Amino acid sequence: MLNFENSLCPTFASVVIASSTGLQKELTYGIPESLRSRVLPGMRVVVPLSNRKITGIVTFVKFSPDLSVGKNIKDILDILDEDIVFSQDLIRFWLWAAGYYLVLPGELLRTILPSGVRSESVRIVKIIRKEKGRKQKRLQQDVRPDDTEPGMPAVPSEDIGQARTEAEKVILAFLSEKGRMTTKALKHRFPTLALGRALERLEQQGVIEMHEHLPRLPRSSAVPLEGSNPFPSEEGLSSFALSSEQQNALEKITPSLESPTFGVFLVQGVTGSGKTEVYLQAARKTLALGRSVLILVPEIALTTQLVAQVRGRFGRQAAVLHSGLVQSTRWREWQRVARGEATIVVGARSAVFAPLKNLGLIVVDEEHDASYKQGEGARYNARDLAVMRAQMLGCPVILGSATPALETHINTLGGRYTLIELTERIEARPLPQVEVIDLRREPGGTIFSGALQQALLDNYQAGKQSLLFLNRRGYANYLQCRLCGEAVSCGHCSVTMNFHLRG
Repeated sequence: MLNFENSLCPTFASVVIASSTGLQKELTYGIPESLRSRVLPGMRVVVPLSNRKITGIVTFVKFSPDLSVGKNIKDILDILDEDIVFSQDLIRFWLWAAGYYLVLPGELLRTILPSGVRSESVRIVKIIRKEKGRKQKRLQQDVRPDDTEPGMPAVPSEDIGQARTEAEKVILAFLSEKGRMTTKALKHRFPTLALGRALERLEQQGVIEMHEHLPRLPRSSAVPLEGSNPFPSEEGLSSFALSSEQQNALEKITPSLESPTFGVFLVQGVTGSGKTEVYLQAARKTLALGRSVLILVPEIALTTQLVAQVRGRFGRQAAVLHSGLVQSTRWREWQRVARGEATIVVGARSAVFAPLKNLGLIVVDEEHDASYKQGEGARYNARDLAVMRAQMLGCPVILGSATPALETHINTLGGRYTLIELTERIEARPLPQVEVIDLRREPGGTIFSGALQQALLDNYQAGKQSLLFLNRRGYANYLQCRLCGEAVSCGHCSVTMNFHLRG
C-alpha cells in the first residue's frame, strides 16, 4: 500500500487530520512547487480545512496528473518539521490498527500524538491601538461626499461608536481590558451574544483586527530531563547476578534477539521472582545489538517506578511517554525518540505507538491488567497491538505476569506463545502466608472471622499496624429478603445491586 520510491517529485499528498468526527479517510492536498522536494511521508504539515489551518500527518505522496483535472484541490500551506515523526512501518501499523478496531484514522491519531503535535489554528481578535483609531477617524472626517468615487457610499463623519450594538460595546469593553483574545475564549465568556456578526462589523469599522494563529512547539534540545543521569553509571552497565531461573529465561529469549525473529514469550513468575531484571537484561542485549526497546506498563504510577530503574541502568538513552506528562515534556520526549536520541521507551498504553526506529524488543509488564484497554475515544488493546507490531517488524515480545490473562494462558497451551516460569522468589525469600477462611462456618452476620479478629488483636498488642483491603464498593454486595430469599437486582439485567449505607 505504501510505496514511497518515486523518481519524480511528488505533486500530491494524502494527509490524515487528528479529528474525532467528520473525516472518514485521508484527504488529498496538492504539494506546492516550493515544497515538492521536501514533503515526505511521516511529516507534519499545515493544511487548510474549511476556514481553519490545522496540522496533519502525510501518509502517502504521489505524482498523479489526473487529480488536477476538474477538481478543486487545495495546497499544503507549510511543513512544521524537517524531521519525520512517523516512520513508514509506524504509518502502516497505525492504519492497520484503525481498520482492525473500526475507528477513524484521524480519531486514533488524536490518541497517538501529543496534544501539541496536533495543533489547530485559533483566531486571535486584537483591538487596534487608540492612536490608529483616532487617525482613522480623522481620515474619515476629512473625506467629503464629492471626493468619493462613483458607486461608493460616503463615509459618515459622525462617530461610528454611537451606532454600535450592545454586543459590540460589550466586546470592545472586554478587549480594551484584555488587549487580545481568541474567538473561542470570547464565545465561552459571552455565550449569549451574536459574536460572529458583532466581530465582523467591528472589523469592517477598523476597530479590531483578526488573524489566524497556529501554535507551534519549539524544537527540543538535547538537554536531559531533570533528575535523570546523562550517562549510565558503572553499576548500571555491569551485569547483575541472575538466579538460575532468570538465566534460563534469558537464554530462551536471546536467540530471538540476536537473529531478530518474531515470537511471544510469557514470563510467568510469582511476585518478587525477578521478572523486571529479565526485562532489563534482555533490553541491554537488544541495545548492544543496535536496536531499540519498548517497555509498556499498565499504570502511570508503575511507569515512575520502572523509569527510575531504566534511567539508572541506561541513562540518556531512556525516554518516557504517557498522558500524565505536561505537553511540552511529552513533545520533547516524542522528538527525542523520533530522532533516534532515545532508544528505550517506558510508557503506558499509548506508548505502543512510540516512533522508535529499528525496534528490536517489546515488553508488556503485567499483561493481564485491564488498563491496557483504552476505554474512551478510539478503543484498542495495547497488549494485543504490541504483539501485532512485533509481528509486523519481526521482533520478539515478552509478556510478564504472575497471573496471566485467560487468552494468554490458552495461547501458551496451544504453542503460539512460549511459556517461561519463575517459580522461586529472589534469594529464596518466603511467600506471605495465606489462610482462606469459610465465613459460612463463622457466627451469622459477622464479616470478621474469629481468626482475623485474633490476628488484629495480637498485632495491635505487639505495637504494629494492620491494613485491611476491601475489594468491593458499598456496604454489601447485595440486599436479600429474609422471608423469600429474593435479592434486589437491576431492573434491566440479572446483576444484583450493591447496598450503600448512605445515598
